[in-house]
Amino acid sequence: MRKKIVRLFLWLLPCLLCTSFANAQVSKAEQKKLKAELKAFSKNPESFKKFKEELRNAKIESENLEKELIEKQNIQDQNAQKLKELDDEIGKLMFEKRRLEKEQKETENAIKTTKNEEGVGFKVQLEIGDADLYKELTENGEKKPIFSGDIGADGVKRYTLGYFKTRKEAEEFKKYLNILHIKDAKVIEYK
Repeated sequence: MRKKIVRLFLWLLPCLLCTSFANAQVSKAEQKKLKAELKAFSKNPESFKKFKEELRNAKIESENLEKELIEKQNIQDQNAQKLKELDDEIGKLMFEKRRLEKEQKETENAIKTTKNEEGVGFKVQLEIGDADLYKELTENGEKKPIFSGDIGADGVKRYTLGYFKTRKEAEEFKKYLNILHIKDAKVIEYK
C-alpha cells in the first residue's frame, strides 16, 4: 500500500510541478528547492500528511482572521457613522448656542435702550403655569423643556413679551393683549 501511495505521489509530482510552474514563474533555485521538498514528502508520507494538516489549519485560521477583520471593519464603520452623527449634533448645538447668544444680546440691548431718564424700564410679562406651554417639539416629535423668560423670587416662570420706556406704553401693549384674550399679562418695573 505504501508503495502505491509513493508511486501515485511521484506520478503526481511532475503534474503538480508543471501546473505550478506554468501558473507562476519560479526561479531555478526555487524549482530545485520545491523538488527536494516533494521528494522528502514522497519518502515520508506521514510528513506530507502533517504538512497537509498544517496547511488546512492555516487556511481555517486565515478564514477566522478574515472574519474577525470584517467584524472589526463593520464596528469601525458603525463608529464612523456614530461620530458623524455626533459631529452633526455638535454642529446643530453650536448653531443653537450662537442663536441664543444673539438673542440674549438683543434682549440686553432692548433692556438698556428701553429705560427712561430715571433708569427705570417696564416690561410686560405673562406667567406660565402649565409645564407643556413652555416645551417645544424636537425633530423626533418629543417635547423638550425650554424656557427663555424670567423666574421670579416666588419661583413662577414668566415670559417677557416686550420692553418699554414708560409705564403708559407698557399698559397700552397690555390692553392689546387683553383684546387678544390674554388676560394674565402684567406690567413689571425693572431697573
